[in-house]
Amino acid sequence: MANGDQVPNYSLHRARGWLRIYNLFIRSKSGLALLLFLAFSAALSAGVANKFYQASLETYRAQKADEKTTALRLVDAFVTEYSSLRSQLGPTAPVPATFRAHSIEGFNKQVGSESKFRLRWVGREGRHITTPPADSAMAETIEAFASMADPKPQTMLKTIEGRLVLRTVYPSLAREQSCVSCHNQLQAGKTQWRLNDVMGAFAIDVPVAAFMEEIRTQSYGVGLLLFELLVTV
Repeated sequence: MANGDQVPNYSLHRARGWLRIYNLFIRSKSGLALLLFLAFSAALSAGVANKFYQASLETYRAQKADEKTTALRLVDAFVTEYSSLRSQLGPTAPVPATFRAHSIEGFNKQVGSESKFRLRWVGREGRHITTPPADSAMAETIEAFASMADPKPQTMLKTIEGRLVLRTVYPSLAREQSCVSCHNQLQAGKTQWRLNDVMGAFAIDVPVAAFMEEIRTQSYGVGLLLFELLVTV
């Protein structure tokens, strides 16, 4: 029993010895300087990693916003041109809203159901003809457009149904009198539309969870590499 007690006593004695050495080192100027240097290196590395993450995210957001806004402007211009020419196509030509809906549906079919790029046109909440806003956040964005003198496309990160997406919403205005007249005819008895009213919006949601995880991992790598370089200098 005495021999058995010697092992833990010896281990305890060694642990106390190392603890005394550690305390003496920490209380020394060299130990304090080392701790301060390690803390500074850790803080600097974390700051650089965070800046890298934020810069990567902002660059991605700006790039995707430009790409999607250009695409949405093209669609809007195409539909506006069709509206101005529809009277020349005869009475059987579909109304612009139907033409736009069929065009977007055809586009989404071409890119395939597995594509991350999904385009849609939605009307204003309570005033839509066919497709309402996909969610309350989209409805709020569109209503905010309606209160602006010169609404601009908005790009934002949103969590929709548990998925993180990069959403671009492009305001759709009644630029042609033919659009106003057509909508007022279809929605007779309701609040009448006027020229340049915000009638809805084009919207694109792109999942970004995989990209966010990728830049997060890269940021961790940058921070750890910098910390290793600082403490080994």
